[in-house]
Amino acid sequence: MAITTQVDELPTKGTRERDSTVDISYHDTLTSASTDAAVIDLPARKNDPSIWARWKRSQQHNLAITLTKHEIKEYGDDFLEVVREPEREAQTLPKKSCINSQPEITWFVRESLVGFLIEVHSAYRLRSATAFLAVNLLDRYCSKRIVGTHHYQLVGCVALLVAAKYRERQKCVPSLQDLSKMCQGFYTPKDFVQAESLLLSALEWNVEHLDTCTLIQTQLADKLQVSQLKHMSMYIAEIALFDRDFVDTQPSVLASSAQALARYTINHVTHNNVPLGEYDPSTFLGLYNRLRDAPDVLVSKYAKPECSGVSLLAECLRCSGPALTA
Repeated sequence: MAITTQVDELPTKGTRERDSTVDISYHDTLTSASTDAAVIDLPARKNDPSIWARWKRSQQHNLAITLTKHEIKEYGDDFLEVVREPEREAQTLPKKSCINSQPEITWFVRESLVGFLIEVHSAYRLRSATAFLAVNLLDRYCSKRIVGTHHYQLVGCVALLVAAKYRERQKCVPSLQDLSKMCQGFYTPKDFVQAESLLLSALEWNVEHLDTCTLIQTQLADKLQVSQLKHMSMYIAEIALFDRDFVDTQPSVLASSAQALARYTINHVTHNNVPLGEYDPSTFLGLYNRLRDAPDVLVSKYAKPECSGVSLLAECLRCSGPALTA
């Protein structure tokens, strides 16, 4: 079955008022909102309920940001030390050899499905971590069960549904009718309910996964002036979702290597010499080669101003960057 890639008619109910990548630079995104609220005088706030509500939301957002940065500064190192234990990371990694043994699913088909899921994820403006969890759930299920091509898109959409239920607010989770429409009615709502039960049973209801996105956000959360670095790191990490070589790579290794490559790319374009930090050389090289051939869906997504246009910077690296070898 060909994977449907048309998502421009998706319903907008429950979508966020922000881009899917905004949460990786939350402070920068909310600066404009809090500034707008600050210039509104007090009488106007009280007389206009909508303005008053927006002002209150901006105050709550700013308070949440302050508390989050304080917690990360105080507990971030302890959190990373605990979660990055190799045994803990390995518990929720898929098995590439098992996926490779699927009789009907090829890596090319997987890449097409991941691209479709990223488009749907962007259309609903879900959190970045939701996409990473969805791909992880998809691959973990395919590591345990044989999946036919006619059910592969169903499993992918159900993985996104479960990830959204786990990561998002309830009103942002796609409905079963929306999911059916995404697949042009090929699957019924009942099909999604049955597939969700099968997926959760196969995974023994273990949905939690420490993903690369969460690690990057935590490691860069207290750096207010490096939104470009955050976006570039996330761009590279999302590219890794498409590639078979990184299916069973530990998230901590991917996160450190993605940040190092992000610094390398920005250094190449701006002619700076910022230290790259610690990284795994082989993973760095694999990401570098994949960055030079990024999927179109991510190139267009990260070319937007709210993503600092980092895919355009990466294009400069592709055109003039050196060919690295091991």
